[in-house]
Amino acid sequence: MHHQAIIIIIIILSLYFLSLLLHKIFRFFKINGFIILSFFIAFYLVNLYFKNLFINFLSFSIFIIILIFIFYYLFLIIKNKKTNFISLNYNYLNPKIYNELNIKAENIPFTFPGIYFLIKFDIYNENNLADRALVTVRREKEKLEFKYKFNMHGDFTIKNIKFILRDIFGFTEFSYNIRSTFKITVYPYYNDNVNVPFFNNKDGSEILQSVIRINSTDFFENRKYYPGDDPRKINWKIFAHIKELHVREIEKIPPKTGQIYVIFAPFSDFDIEFEYITSLFITTADLLLKYGIELKILSPISENEIIINKSNESEFNNIINYSFKKINIIRNKTIDNAIFFASFYEYSRIIESNLIKNSFAAITFFDDDNIKINDLALFLNINKYDSLIKDFIEKIKISFKTKKRYNILEKINTISENNKIKLEIYKTGNYFETKNNS
Repeated sequence: MHHQAIIIIIIILSLYFLSLLLHKIFRFFKINGFIILSFFIAFYLVNLYFKNLFINFLSFSIFIIILIFIFYYLFLIIKNKKTNFISLNYNYLNPKIYNELNIKAENIPFTFPGIYFLIKFDIYNENNLADRALVTVRREKEKLEFKYKFNMHGDFTIKNIKFILRDIFGFTEFSYNIRSTFKITVYPYYNDNVNVPFFNNKDGSEILQSVIRINSTDFFENRKYYPGDDPRKINWKIFAHIKELHVREIEKIPPKTGQIYVIFAPFSDFDIEFEYITSLFITTADLLLKYGIELKILSPISENEIIINKSNESEFNNIINYSFKKINIIRNKTIDNAIFFASFYEYSRIIESNLIKNSFAAITFFDDDNIKINDLALFLNINKYDSLIKDFIEKIKISFKTKKRYNILEKINTISENNKIKLEIYKTGNYFETKNNS
């Protein structure tokens, strides 16, 4: 018995020093898996003494499998040709859906049975970390293809890229850093369910009605048609009335149609709200700009308003892509006749200041009817990449947060009525579904 104890102690000490050596080697070559390898070496050696054939076979088989993977990694190290990412290619990117992307690369490792590729990267919006990603990639000749779902739109930088090789059992992993960085743009959605408000103000009655008149034939000088005149200039509308041919001669400069004050405050804890209110804002703003209306926009990117018209679309794009922070409204007087595009959070925060009056407000409200805390389907809906507990806790948090927001909604409606603000609520779940409440 004493003899057996000495043998076991010697084995344990030997394995301890072997583990330290493996740890140093693996860390130097950036290979993970030494703990599992050490465990199965120990497991195998201990079972040699107890002579359990099945356990010996199992531990030895796993030990050999891990060694094969490690030799594969060591071969790549000796070969000394690290993968280099040349370019990131994609089509039109949208948030909240899986987008197809591919990386043109050189020196991609040869495919080995039981090994698959991943890439890990950080996504930055300006200098702010927006997301961290770990995605499986598939090799297609000299390209690495993968799918990724961006949480929100905007201009992003992908950096801190790591290329990872991992075995299918999860025993080992080999990785190295990629120095490349990539710039990408994720575009927001257009939304066709927008009711564009009409305003009466000192610049003219019914802004959009005046725009319609600008595009009519009433703003042309007309004279009688003479042989030789360009028939394309014939005013057929006048001919239909008086049965005489007239041609349009001189175009008048259309009168100014007015300027609309717009507040854009999309910040939200829910990405879907952020995207939805942005889509409503873009669709409305694009329509107004198309009709030649000038927009005076207050947004999170500046404490001052920015005048937007057809001539400075780049500034408009900056407003769209960089308005991911809370808006800062500093005013000594109220704002009248404005269009207010805001998430529920931003609207409920700003409306209490009573700075906005006689305006129109479109707000988004996250209300997922599918959230049920006691829903058994939540536990049954498991797939390879789900984190069950994390998903369940997140749904509980959202459910409680939504109930709290419903209590605030009644207060918001009252304040809006007192300030003569026409409030339109766009409810959404995990997809864009419009439910309008005036």
